[in-house]
Amino acid sequence: MNSPIRILHLEDSALDAELIKDCLESAGVACHVVIAPTRVSFERALEGEPFDLILCDFNIPGYDGVSALRAARAIYPLVPVIMISGGLSEYEAAECLHLGASDYVLKQSLVRLPIAIERVLRQADDRRQREELETKLSRAQRLESIGAFAGNIAHDLNNALAPVLMSLELIKLQYPEAPELLDTIESCTKHGAEMLRQLMVFSRGSHIEAEAVDTVGILEDLSRFIERTFPKGIQLRTRIPEELPEILGDRTQIHQALTNLCVNARDAMPTGGQLSLEAEAVDVDESYSSAIPGARTGQYLMLRVSDTGCGMPQEVLDRVFEPFFTTKAFGKGTGLGLSIVTGIAKGHQGFVNAYSHPGKGSTFAVYLPIEAIDSASERPTTDEAQTFAGHGELVLVVDDSDAIRIAASAVLSSLNFQVVTAEDGVNALKAAAEHQGELRAVITDFHMPNMDGLEFVMELVKLYPKLGIIVTSGNFMTESILDLKNIGINTFLDKPFTQEKLVGALMSVFEPQRQKETVSALK
Repeated sequence: MNSPIRILHLEDSALDAELIKDCLESAGVACHVVIAPTRVSFERALEGEPFDLILCDFNIPGYDGVSALRAARAIYPLVPVIMISGGLSEYEAAECLHLGASDYVLKQSLVRLPIAIERVLRQADDRRQREELETKLSRAQRLESIGAFAGNIAHDLNNALAPVLMSLELIKLQYPEAPELLDTIESCTKHGAEMLRQLMVFSRGSHIEAEAVDTVGILEDLSRFIERTFPKGIQLRTRIPEELPEILGDRTQIHQALTNLCVNARDAMPTGGQLSLEAEAVDVDESYSSAIPGARTGQYLMLRVSDTGCGMPQEVLDRVFEPFFTTKAFGKGTGLGLSIVTGIAKGHQGFVNAYSHPGKGSTFAVYLPIEAIDSASERPTTDEAQTFAGHGELVLVVDDSDAIRIAASAVLSSLNFQVVTAEDGVNALKAAAEHQGELRAVITDFHMPNMDGLEFVMELVKLYPKLGIIVTSGNFMTESILDLKNIGINTFLDKPFTQEKLVGALMSVFEPQRQKETVSALK
């Protein structure tokens, strides 16, 4: 072992205690031994500093080995206990082993003690590692169950929210006298959608819906959240420029990453302190990136959260991003907060760096690349979206939700598209066959009964390779996106989506078709 073994030794004979200590030192066992000659001193020692090993004499005046073993096991259920006696019957030895003793050694055979100590410590270490692994596996299984449950809830709730968001623009046109009420409904619906996305990132992770992100707005929202909800003893200091370069990413995920860091900073300052939020554009050179796993050179937006709390020693800092690793008391933390921060940064092709010293606080810096994310598609401007309309083209809407089919049909009709609908992939293929000469685009859910979205889309691509396809879901996973991209699908909508986002998706499908038609007409 790297440090001396801490041993508590119940022994009323000073001579025997010295003999046992000499035996261990002669065998090269590095140890620090605390001698407890009486019941009172033994039980008092058990309540003090923790021990790696307990040695118990079986025969102590006014105290017996079985009682000592019970007391040790009550406080240290996993620490090895070796019974030592000048004369131990088979019945007594069996009783001790049954009550949890790791081994027993006769005083006339002390040469066996160092070997017994090495074995029981190794077994205890193996048992601790096994129990830690079992605990992590149990947590992982619970997390997987939560993820599956959350996915089902997200699908149903997103189906409930999607018709509301899609229909709001139409309702605003019909009821221009109630803009404030409708704006409130829209704001609340979007807030609910963001909460669902946060749940999905926490439980299972999700793909990044890349869009231009106003990081100044995120930091200002976070500042208000801290000032309203954190203890008054925590002072907030911000250093945020009025303008920061926009990045492409998922606003909800970035907000969650920074919230996790701020909550950790708060917990590190139970008696108060200073929490700092900072942001700046930086150039990461080769010398800096080479010292951080996963970092690359380039221009980044750095978002930094610092605290003046208790700080962390190096051995904790080395493990702080591991899933399930936590220094918080049992039940106070899951050990997932920082691993989620790392996952979000990596999903944005960025990285995280951390600094900390005991008693001097901690700093976590999230680096997000300023250049566009590869998978991001160009988004239409507001003016383009407002002027876009159909030319009477036929669009097939496929979704198992009646409300979504009705809302989507209303919005598409208002945009001058013709619409047919189907509740699943099987019926959608029949509808596509009936209208194959007229059909120009399909908007389909990814999770449906009878035929799942991937199977349906693969069949569509095979039968109608020139058809524009938009895939929607309230629970997109990165693997699903990759599967769809592998068969040529690049237009996706996360439920619930607004009419503006639906228009943007339609533009990405119809504009290339119309440009080709214009070129063909000119020829």
